[in-house]
Amino acid sequence: MKIAIDYSIRALKNRGMSRFVDDLISSSPYEIIALVPRGTLISYEPKIVDGQSFFPFWEQYELPRLCRKYKIDILICPYNTSPIRTIKNTLIVTAIHDFIYFESLNFKNFNFRNYIVNLYRSFVVLTSLSKSDIVLTVSKYTYNNIYKYFRNIKSKIFIIPNNLNKIFLNDKNFITKRENILLTVSGDIPSKNMDNLLNAFALINNKLVPRPRLVVVGISCKKVFKFKKRCMELGISEFVKFEKLLTDNELLNYYQKSKAFIFASISEGFGIPVLEAMASGIPMACSNTTSIPEVAGDCAIYFNPYEIYDIANSIEEVWLANQKNKLISIKGIERSHNYFPKKYKKKTLEFWKYLEKFYIENFHIEDLEK
Repeated sequence: MKIAIDYSIRALKNRGMSRFVDDLISSSPYEIIALVPRGTLISYEPKIVDGQSFFPFWEQYELPRLCRKYKIDILICPYNTSPIRTIKNTLIVTAIHDFIYFESLNFKNFNFRNYIVNLYRSFVVLTSLSKSDIVLTVSKYTYNNIYKYFRNIKSKIFIIPNNLNKIFLNDKNFITKRENILLTVSGDIPSKNMDNLLNAFALINNKLVPRPRLVVVGISCKKVFKFKKRCMELGISEFVKFEKLLTDNELLNYYQKSKAFIFASISEGFGIPVLEAMASGIPMACSNTTSIPEVAGDCAIYFNPYEIYDIANSIEEVWLANQKNKLISIKGIERSHNYFPKKYKKKTLEFWKYLEKFYIENFHIEDLEK
C-alpha cells in the first residue's frame, strides 16, 4: 500500500494536531509519505513537495491531483477536513479533533480571518466527512459529537487519544518545592476564554498568600498587545507574564516550577495542556466543559468557565497548600500513565489492522507489496 499524509500544517506548527500527526506516523508499521506544498522545508522523509500552498486550494485541488499523479492508495487528512470530492482508487482517512469551528461561529469578537477559516471548515466537513472511508478522533466527547452533527455517518470511527510527549515521563515531576506561579497554557481565540480568566485573576490575586504571578503561555506575538492592554485596565500588569509558544522542554520547566495550573478553555476536543499538567504533578483547576473532564477525571478542581466568580474561587482553592491539592497532584501523575506512548501504540494497532483489511476488501488488492 502506498500511504500518504497531508503534512502541510505539521510543517508550520509544533503542538496539537501536529503532535497527532507525529504520533500517528511513528506508530505506523508502514512507510508514510508526507505531502507538502512547494516552498515548504521539512526534514521528514519520504516526502513529495508539489502544489500550491493556499490551504483550501491545497486541500480541495492539489491533494486529489497528487493522489492521482503519484498513485496514492491511502490518503490521511489529519486536520479536521478533507477533499469533498471522491478520489478514485484512493481510500480517505479523516481525523476530527473537535467541532470548535462550528461553535466558534457564534463567538463574539472573533476576528474576520478566523471567522472565514471556521466558516470554510464548517462547510467542507459536512461533505468531506461523508466521503471519508475511515474517521479518527481523539476523545469520546468528539466521538459523540460526530454522531450529533452527522447522524447518518457510515464511516468506521476510531478513538485514538493524544498521548504524552516522552519528556514528561521523568522523576522530576515529583518536585514539591515550587515557585509562586499560576500557569496556564492557552491561545488567543475566544474559545480559550482568556478574557474571563484575566478578569477572575484580577478579582482574586491580591487576596492570595503568597501572591501569585500568572504566566500565560501560547499567545501569539501579534495578539499579546490586546491582553496586555486588558491587564493594564484591570491593574494586574505587574502580576501577569506572557510567554510565546514555548518548546516542549521550556514548557516542561514551567510545569515543574509552577505551584498551580488553571485551564479556563470553553471548548476542547481533547486538551493536551491538561494531560501535561497532570503528568507534571501540578494541582489544577479546569473548566467543566466538553472533553476536559474526560481527560482530567477526578484529578482537578472544576469550574464553570462562563462564571468569573466561579473561576476566581477555583483559583483560590487550587492555590492552597493543603492535603486535597497534594492528593490531586498524586492522582494526576497516576492518571497520566493512561496516556503513555506505549498505550497509545496499542490503540493505533487496531486502526492499522483495520485499515489494511478495509483496503484489501474494498479495493480488491491481493498483493500488499506492490
